[in-house]
Amino acid sequence: MGTHASRTERKLDPSHLSITERDVSVFLALHRFVILETDHLHAIVGGGRDGLRKRLRRLYDHGYVTRPQIQNELFRYADKRPTIYTLGKEGAEYLRVVKNVPIPENIDWERKARDRHGLRGKFKILHDLGANGAVIALEKALGAIDGVSLLSPDELIAQSPAWTQKAHAPFTIPSQFTWIDGTQHKRNVIPDGVVSYIDNRLEKPVKAMLFVEYDQEMNVNKKDPKQASIQQKIACYSAMFKDNTVKTRFGFDAFRVLFITTGSSEHLVTMIECCQNYRTSIIKGVPPYSFFFSTREDFEASKNPLNKFWRDGDGSQKNITRLGS
Repeated sequence: MGTHASRTERKLDPSHLSITERDVSVFLALHRFVILETDHLHAIVGGGRDGLRKRLRRLYDHGYVTRPQIQNELFRYADKRPTIYTLGKEGAEYLRVVKNVPIPENIDWERKARDRHGLRGKFKILHDLGANGAVIALEKALGAIDGVSLLSPDELIAQSPAWTQKAHAPFTIPSQFTWIDGTQHKRNVIPDGVVSYIDNRLEKPVKAMLFVEYDQEMNVNKKDPKQASIQQKIACYSAMFKDNTVKTRFGFDAFRVLFITTGSSEHLVTMIECCQNYRTSIIKGVPPYSFFFSTREDFEASKNPLNKFWRDGDGSQKNITRLGS
């Protein structure tokens, strides 16, 4: 009888492995997203699911990818026990040497998998997996539309103004927002996910961005503007709309903010009411279609994450395939 291979222990003497272009796509995906499930990787690289699962096992045994050990605890009693991956030492070295990806040398990738980029703590891991899964699903749906061209984060930065290209953290976006008492405050916005694309279906092509906010039942309203809340996020993004920040920073025409919550439908309604109240009483002129809201359950159940299960900033049911619709 054969022995069952541990999901977080490598084989001591794995057989020879030649790297394929599909493997490189796996490495690039992990380099971009940091942490992904097998299903996420399958959505990106395609092919047979069972074949990918076996290939990932071999890539893991050879050190090209890493399986953070915390997943053993994280999914121990879960109905679904996905395998999660991060980039490994050999995969990073392959990208650096063979594909000329600018990755620093001498990084302890095993320690990075344990301690860095949000992998410390169950709550943050589930948040990152949820946000990454949403970005992948949105990009796949947009990429299937004739006349829509996706841009990777690197491609987005490459076509941005020169000062954005030189920025140390281009997706850390400054905002100066108005609070509910009329006071002014500054805060950097770091979206949980970014999707950028060019819509060529119109007479004049539109460059658009989707900012994903993956909500794990964060407090909707707080009196202190310095404390994180849904209202604070809405205030920051509203300021970005009024100040034309996306156009200035990235050269893009428009953006939408997509809130996906793990909370109940009641929590979703509270978020929408907060958005509506802020836009009508504090900072007027921000259209309702700047914000969209969905529960994680509805998002994941939909065959197309662009369809009309979304609610805009006034609570109206909309899709997000056309800007301004």
